[in-house]
Amino acid sequence: MLKTKLRMGFSPISNWIPLDAGPSDHTPTELDVLFVDEGRRQLATTGLARFTAREVAKQVGYSIGTHYNVFGSYDGLMLAINARTLTLWAADLRARLALERRDRIAALVRGYLAFAIQNLEPGSPSMNTT
Repeated sequence: MLKTKLRMGFSPISNWIPLDAGPSDHTPTELDVLFVDEGRRQLATTGLARFTAREVAKQVGYSIGTHYNVFGSYDGLMLAINARTLTLWAADLRARLALERRDRIAALVRGYLAFAIQNLEPGSPSMNTT
């Protein structure tokens, strides 16, 4: 189980948060990171149709009510997950643009396609570009 594996070390994305800490040991910011990281992982593996906040809370070792305390609602959690994805996408595009001097529009298109392919929802049609 993922929770067991994660609790042995640190969060795979946010390695500064020890996962073996008890519930009262995490700050609201740390809880935000834990829930968003796990939410992104679950969306990538199960897809939106099978995504549940309850499973996210379970995998990070908290009750379902914790996500309401941190995000206010299911929609707040989804907004935080989507915001993280957009932040990562923007960083990826900025890095691509920094390397490209001649055809920046093509670099943006390639960056969009690469990010979209890397973040496909399970069960969605493949974006075969060949």
